[in-house]
Amino acid sequence: MSKLSVFLIAIVMVASGQVESHDGPPYPIVVDHPLESGRLDVWADPDVGEGTFIMLIKDSRLASTDAFRISMRARSNRGPHSFVDYVAKRDEELEKSAGSVAFVGKVPFDHEGSWRVGFLVEGEIIEVDVDVTPPGPNRVEFLIYLLPFIGVGFLWGKKMLRRN
Repeated sequence: MSKLSVFLIAIVMVASGQVESHDGPPYPIVVDHPLESGRLDVWADPDVGEGTFIMLIKDSRLASTDAFRISMRARSNRGPHSFVDYVAKRDEELEKSAGSVAFVGKVPFDHEGSWRVGFLVEGEIIEVDVDVTPPGPNRVEFLIYLLPFIGVGFLWGKKMLRRN
């Protein structure tokens, strides 16, 4: 290996900072749930640290008023825990792109596993179990992503050994 190759590899290793993992998009956990004045969709991105829930109210004149509120509550299914309450906030930017009244709620999940999340809308509580996972790929996914690089490294090493 030439000195130039070693120098370039060293520069790349020093210059590369911490790599952020990619979070997947939110997924639906409640679809077209009937309400008194419309329908509710809830999309979730329940990551350890901060879980995000997007609530879309469709076909509702009541939801478009400033007095309309959505409350949330969450508790771990691991052991006897009580619910902790949170308030979802209206998101006007999301409303423009979604074409529905939109609320976004954040829940601080302190560990992975099964959690019970409830949404209080128009006096009705809709509860759903969600699996909270760490953000980014898990260990198995990481190894799958790493396999092509290991393969290329193996072939390169094999070629280098034949050359000597």
